[in-house]
Amino acid sequence: MSPFIYEEDMDEFCTDLLRFAMDHNYLPEVEWKRFKTKLSSFDVRHLVWSIAIRLGLGKGKVYSNDDCACYIERRFASLCVTASGEPLSHSTLRNLTVTSNSDQIHCDTQGADGLLFHIPSQLGSSC
Repeated sequence: MSPFIYEEDMDEFCTDLLRFAMDHNYLPEVEWKRFKTKLSSFDVRHLVWSIAIRLGLGKGKVYSNDDCACYIERRFASLCVTASGEPLSHSTLRNLTVTSNSDQIHCDTQGADGLLFHIPSQLGSSC
C-alpha cells in the first residue's frame, strides 16, 4: 500500500485493516480519505478481496462478500460512487473481483507459497 498511502498514515491504515482481519463484522467508525494517488472502488475491492480470500472468503466460510462490502462502504465511501456522485449499491460492492481499465491494485490470488502476497515489481503490472 505504500504507493497509495502516506508513510505517516501507514500504521493507522494497517491497524484498521488488521481489525477487519481479526473480526469479519468490524465496521470502521471513520472513512479513509488520505491517499497519495487517486484510487477507485475497484482498487479497494481488490485490496479487501486479497486479504479476505486468505482469511476464508466464500460460502460457508468466515468472510462473506457482504462482510467485505460493508467494510468497504464505511472505510472507503468517497471512492464508492458513480460518475454522477451517487453511492454504488451494496450489491455492486459485493463484486470484489470485477476489473476496470484503470485498476492500480489487482486481485492477488493465494498461491502454493501460502499466505504471501505477490507484489508486482512495477506499479500497475500484473503478477
